Amino acid sequence: GPSAGRRSKVAHFYALPHGDDCDITRSYGDPWEDDNSDQTVAHWEQQNTTLIVRIATDQEEGSDESAAIGEPGDSESRSRGGGDRTRSTNSVSRGPQRLLEQLVHWPSFRTSPLTLRMPDPSRTEVAVHDAFVRFEDAQVERHTHQWHGFWGIVRPWNFWPAHNSYYCNFGPAQQSFRIALLRTRIQPILDRYGLSSIDDMVGHYLLLFDFARESGSGRFMADINSVHHIGFLFNEESN
Repeated sequence: GPSAGRRSKVAHFYALPHGDDCDITRSYGDPWEDDNSDQTVAHWEQQNTTLIVRIATDQEEGSDESAAIGEPGDSESRSRGGGDRTRSTNSVSRGPQRLLEQLVHWPSFRTSPLTLRMPDPSRTEVAVHDAFVRFEDAQVERHTHQWHGFWGIVRPWNFWPAHNSYYCNFGPAQQSFRIALLRTRIQPILDRYGLSSIDDMVGHYLLLFDFARESGSGRFMADINSVHHIGFLFNEESN
């Protein structure tokens, strides 16, 4: 079967059926390949699996997420435990792209108590249902002191020349959630997803991992720090 890692601008549909014993279908079954999403989540919960958020770097395979998509992290979590083998070492790594696909297509994933290990330096572990926050639900007092995965449907961008940045606002109040994107960080995103401009993101799904902040002027914002910190998915219900 095809490799689990794939360039995201290629259509997300594999034409070849997988054999029953194929590792890709079993380990990395895509929601559009089977309807076992809830079964996968139930299996992970039963196995006490830890999901590890994997943020690639520019040194790794360019903007191809093959390094960031689904390499099981067993060896990593075992070695980190020192001699402590009593703790479950069952873990699965996921890049933001795959995590967004699960958020959009797997209903039981969003509410799951599964442990998610964040990409912060101290590798904070939080329950999936607390780790991911819809853009409209983000609150400055609850969501600025640790990493989160903010996700939802992108709204129109406004360019602000003073900061050479685009802003996507999710409410009229000063402390409404907003996304900040430096103009210099746009091109790799357009390249990866085959978009002609930042406006092509509007109406589609975005997931971004960041340590959100309150700006000097009291605005609540999260930054898109690199193409590797986001997942983007076309909304099939949008034209």
